[in-house]
Amino acid sequence: MRSQAAAAQIIGMVGTGMGILRSQTEFLETNLDTVPSKNKKMKSKNVKSSDTSDRELSTTRVLNAPRELLWEVWTKPEYIKNWWGPNGFTNTIDTMDVQPGGTWQFVMHGPDGTDYKNKSIYKEILKPERIVFDHVTGPKFQATITFEEQGRKALLSWHMLLVQPRISAAGKNI
Repeated sequence: MRSQAAAAQIIGMVGTGMGILRSQTEFLETNLDTVPSKNKKMKSKNVKSSDTSDRELSTTRVLNAPRELLWEVWTKPEYIKNWWGPNGFTNTIDTMDVQPGGTWQFVMHGPDGTDYKNKSIYKEILKPERIVFDHVTGPKFQATITFEEQGRKALLSWHMLLVQPRISAAGKNI
């Protein structure tokens, strides 16, 4: 069992790491038209493409924590509720059954009082290396999180594949 102080420190680090993901998304949403991209090539509407780059978002971060502790912070409701989601949000975890086929249901409470119900289904659990889940409420996506030992630290990698490209307010894919 980890000490509460150690868990709190890791929660802060993971939350900071996830802030990078939020920052990347916010940057793309607000600066899409100014960012050169190989994905802006014209594609025939009648040809299906296996290129998913317009629906992917990935980030990595080395955290000063052992992989096993990061695993706990990602798989225990009492920890994940403290850092999951955008800054200013809080979470109520209803169900967190971390096993293949298990569900993760929670409500994110926005700072404006809006509640956002979420449901995910775990597809793959390989303790303490890999978590794959499908987020089945909008926006729909599959997330793959890996934890790789690097001495006394761990490399956290997050990959998200959206079911459909996101559309910005300007009507552009993001």
